[in-house]
Amino acid sequence: MKKTLLILLILPLFLLIGCTNDKKATKNIIDIVKKQTGISIPQDANLIEKYETSLFLHGRLPKYYIFQFDKAPEEFLVNNTFQEVKNDVFEKNIINILENENKKYNLKIPEESLIKFDELYLYTYQEDDYCLIYYPNDYKLIVFIISK
Repeated sequence: MKKTLLILLILPLFLLIGCTNDKKATKNIIDIVKKQTGISIPQDANLIEKYETSLFLHGRLPKYYIFQFDKAPEEFLVNNTFQEVKNDVFEKNIINILENENKKYNLKIPEESLIKFDELYLYTYQEDDYCLIYYPNDYKLIVFIISK
């Protein structure tokens, strides 16, 4: 009985700490994105995947984050000039860079998490610096920060 009571008292504490750490981790990633791209991801975004290199190298290393929203972040998309216009050159360039950096830096991004251009997407980017791709069908945002 005492053991059960102790577990019931301690379990909520662990759950609370776990939730707090997830929010802290998301805020830290949002701060990294802001620092390296100048773009502020809304605080209500949920970080669902992250891929970074564990290599110790000089310079900026590639980062690949996937966020999900509960609803469309309309203001964020408008304020950061996300475009819907199809751009074949942009698509090929991003796919090539991503494939190369995924291999070179051993990011281990699984196939199902890679940027895809076969569904509706909006994007904003700075050539050879970063790109953000938003998928309105499932409210996902991929942030790909390119190495320098």
